[in-house]
Amino acid sequence: MALSQIAVHCSLVAITLACGVGCATGPHHTHVIGARTPQQASDQFYAALQAFFTGDMGPMREVWSHGPDVVQMGPSGNFLVGWEAVDKEWTEWAAMRLGGKVEPIRMHWEIGDELAVLHCIELGSNVFEGKPIEVEIRSSTVFRKMHGVWKVVAHQTDRFDG
Repeated sequence: MALSQIAVHCSLVAITLACGVGCATGPHHTHVIGARTPQQASDQFYAALQAFFTGDMGPMREVWSHGPDVVQMGPSGNFLVGWEAVDKEWTEWAAMRLGGKVEPIRMHWEIGDELAVLHCIELGSNVFEGKPIEVEIRSSTVFRKMHGVWKVVAHQTDRFDG
């Protein structure tokens, strides 16, 4: 194998390791080194959520696994399985450009070798139909270690009553 072929092969391996299985590639896709701990993955997820509120789906696509087994149970009440369905719903929500900011509080972690779960309250505000709304919801996010980096594989939210 020629030196240039080895360099290309190593670059492709690095991209695969950084993005995990099923990584999307396209003209606007940027490859970043993934989270090395569940806490870093959570920080990246909430940073991606802030970008999502502006309509930018790029970071959200980076933090999720793109596998057929991912699950989203969000405020729409849907039970979505598989990256295509999850990405479609997140993309529709991003188009709403909700603005505002949401952050996790009262965080409780369950961390294993390959899976980690964050339970928390997501607190903040968004703008819906031109009016600010307070956000206070319960959330559970599951992260899986894939090729040495942690990716979101499930996210569930529901209303918090106190």
